[in-house]
This record gives sequence, structure tokens and C-alpha cells, in this order.
Amino acid sequence: MKRLLFALVLMMSLQAVQAQGVVSRAKLEQNTSGQLSDSKNNGGKPLYYDFVYLSTDKASYPWDDAGATRGSIRYRLDVFRDAGRRDLLISVPVKMRNLVTTYYVDAIFNKADFPDPAQRDKGATMIFKKDVRWARTKFVPHEGCAREDGVWLRIDKVESYEQLMEYYIRQLDNNVKFECYR
Repeated sequence: MKRLLFALVLMMSLQAVQAQGVVSRAKLEQNTSGQLSDSKNNGGKPLYYDFVYLSTDKASYPWDDAGATRGSIRYRLDVFRDAGRRDLLISVPVKMRNLVTTYYVDAIFNKADFPDPAQRDKGATMIFKKDVRWARTKFVPHEGCAREDGVWLRIDKVESYEQLMEYYIRQLDNNVKFECYR
């Protein structure tokens, strides 16, 4: 019985270690770039994105509860229409949290002309469960900014950080009209 319990604990530990490899500290302290083919926000053409690393310090940002969320990693998400990255479609602040079993990405979409000041900033949140390697994105865009045919899908068997970030951008592209947030 002790051997069976030991084997079970060992297998679970190995699985957790493998999942930790998807999101590593080294990857979180650098820029990440990618491309989506067949983008809804770019008329079926490719869309290019950059997660620009800003900091992991405790500096305050207007979109970060005055630095109250300790341990956050701050980025800027820039989405471009062209490979040369000259035609900026949207730029939004991003906050990431890398916890023991969960990884969060939260892009803050601002609709400055929204009547209710408390609802002008909304977060598009992706949750990645490291131990089971699935991710899900949730977001309720401002009125008129959601795609009618949008569906928020879950991804299973995440194998790499790049795959995870591409999934996140794909979910935003499939479900949010970026033009609303320019």
C-alpha cells in the first residue's frame, strides 16, 4: 500500500513539474511575439501581436489598483495589422500572475466614453491550470463590442507558452471587436 501511495505521489509530482515548464520565470521576463492567421479583426488577413514586458516591480499603474496586486507582472499587448508592426490596431495594458498551480493573464480594455465610470475598464482574463494543462478565457466586452457569433472555447493539453499566448489572442480576436477600443 505504501508503494502504491508513493508511486501515485511521484507521478503527480512529475506531472506538476512538467506543467511548470509551460510557464517559466525566464519566459515571463521577456517580450513575446506571434501571429494569427485568418483574423476576424483584420478582415481574414494575419494579425500580429507583441506582449511587451514592462516590469515586475511594485510600481503603481492606473489600471493596477495602485500596485495593490503584489507579484504581478506587467505587460503591454500591442496588436498590429501588418508584419512590419507599423499599423497598430490596439494597445492594452496586461497584468499576469504566476501562482503555484495557476497562471492568470488579464488584459484591461478601456471604453472611455462608457456612461458608467466604474465599468469603463474591463478585464479579459485567461486562467491556465498548470496541473491539468487547460486554459479558459472569460470576458464580457462593453455593449456593442462583442462579436455576435463569438464563442469562448477552452483549450486542453497546452504544450508551450507560445501556444498558450496564441490561444489567448485567438479568443480575443474571435470574440471582441478591437475597433471598439481604439
